[in-house]
Amino acid sequence: MINSEKKKMTEQMRTSARIRRNLASFEFDENELSEITESVIRLADATGAKLDKAISMTLTVFKGAAKSAFIAGVEFARRWISVDEELPEAEEYVFIKWRGGYIFRAKLIEVNAEDDVAMRWVDQRDGLADIESPVTHWRHIELK
Repeated sequence: MINSEKKKMTEQMRTSARIRRNLASFEFDENELSEITESVIRLADATGAKLDKAISMTLTVFKGAAKSAFIAGVEFARRWISVDEELPEAEEYVFIKWRGGYIFRAKLIEVNAEDDVAMRWVDQRDGLADIESPVTHWRHIELK
């Protein structure tokens, strides 16, 4: 009986180690790895699949999710934000787009309280550029 329990524990440790090796490229903390390991074992038991198949199915799901998250992040970073929707933080250099499609680096230094459209920008050379209505969009240069 004791040998049987010891053998079962050894097999569980090997199984856990195999799953963790396959998930090493993902940055999970210890609690997440434990939960995933238990889920993979339950998946194998519930489907009657071999452990390798359960690991493969799990990795396919994680790779798909990682790819989707990466694409969403790239789309977010490349997104042009309408000045009607949101303005950048004061003194933060951003790329701005004018109505004619021109793009350059500038920072917003003030918005005229009497006229929501009038904005005062400083360009990349720190020269004042009073740009009123042509600026339509902006986007971060670097996300923090």
